[in-house]
Amino acid sequence: AVLRESTTFTSCRSCGVASGAAVAFRKHACVDGVTVVATEGAAQVAIRELQRLRDRPHAWDTETLGIELGNQKSEHSPVCHGKIVCATCYCGEDADFGSGPKLFVDNTGPDGELLTQYFKPYFEDENFHKVFHHYSFDRHMLARHGIRLRGFYADTLHLARLFDTSRSSWEGRARAVKRPSDMEEPTAANGFNTRWTSWVHAAPSASVPLQKPSLIASKIRGVSLGGLKLEKRLLSSAIGLEAKPCMDESPINRDVRKMSYGLKNLAQDFGLAGGQQMPDFRKLFGIHSDAARAAHDCPERFPEWVNYATMDAVLTWRLLLYLKERLDVRPWYSPVHEQDISQALMNSNVRRDLLSRNRKTVGRNMRRWPFTTFASAQHDTGRTMWNFYELYLRDFGQCLADLEEVGVAVDREHLQRIQETAKADIGVSHAGFSSCFSSL
Repeated sequence: AVLRESTTFTSCRSCGVASGAAVAFRKHACVDGVTVVATEGAAQVAIRELQRLRDRPHAWDTETLGIELGNQKSEHSPVCHGKIVCATCYCGEDADFGSGPKLFVDNTGPDGELLTQYFKPYFEDENFHKVFHHYSFDRHMLARHGIRLRGFYADTLHLARLFDTSRSSWEGRARAVKRPSDMEEPTAANGFNTRWTSWVHAAPSASVPLQKPSLIASKIRGVSLGGLKLEKRLLSSAIGLEAKPCMDESPINRDVRKMSYGLKNLAQDFGLAGGQQMPDFRKLFGIHSDAARAAHDCPERFPEWVNYATMDAVLTWRLLLYLKERLDVRPWYSPVHEQDISQALMNSNVRRDLLSRNRKTVGRNMRRWPFTTFASAQHDTGRTMWNFYELYLRDFGQCLADLEEVGVAVDREHLQRIQETAKADIGVSHAGFSSCFSSL
């Protein structure tokens, strides 16, 4: 999670507490179900509990300041910008870090950076399995505090992409070709059939439907427009021939635009939010630049801020269990592992697959189903897509983070020469164009 830091922060706008005086209250803050770590003693208790629960993965999230992300000109890289304000952890309802199963580590309190002082050995120990949503960002932020993260177990962002590759906002529009009656309405499983089942006592109810958006397809002469409308424009010139697409502002298509791999969107669509609407930071804490720091340092807003921050760790944990359970039963098919024909014919599954593909008659034409498809038994590896993630994508996530950390070398002097050449070419082209039409 990324928050913006104000360079002129002096007080909390909601309660008027000066930042210097506000930070001490967090040592004694009490939030229901959350253990707030703001002292050395509380940090030691939390670390002992993490050690006790070393047999399971731990879901982590960080809240940061001093970094700008998104489609902005001032976009920053987490490799060289930002700092961690707090870190949150969750690994099941049976955990008890002192005052509850949700852990909130204050990294800007009067006792200094607790993550570096007390949690660094934990984060650098590969025997503790850590889970993140967008792993590379949190890894870079921890590195900025001198912590070299080890023990990476899973990135739920990559798991979600492996589970459903068509959740990007622009891909969601393509689903408009389906009618609402054709859309399935799956429900969240009541519990998780994994070895972590007993760890989760607050699993979403089976009666909570997944909020999968229904889609409407607009068609002209049988051609689907994927939920787009064409704006009527005058055709008096060549420019007027260009139709301007504008998104239908109906609630259905607004849901399509929200499809993404964001943590809260995934949790909402998969029914992991317990039927609750995901909170919006701007609505909770405001849009001014120091809203995050104000909430962190304000005694009145601090409980709300803690619940908001710890929610990401809880949702990451739930998302891990949800996706792992489903990927662990999804077969892994790959032509790379196709068997030799002599071995394939000895495989009972392959023989059954071939015999099940009967001839079918359509009118006067005889059509035979293809013997080999992507999901054919000949391509069955005997393993699951979770095995695929463990074998390939876990290291792939590490590789992406390494690439971001190293970066791509750029010759600035060469780029400057290219820019100067381009400007000169523009001048030559402009002069030639003007000379060509000057006689008209």
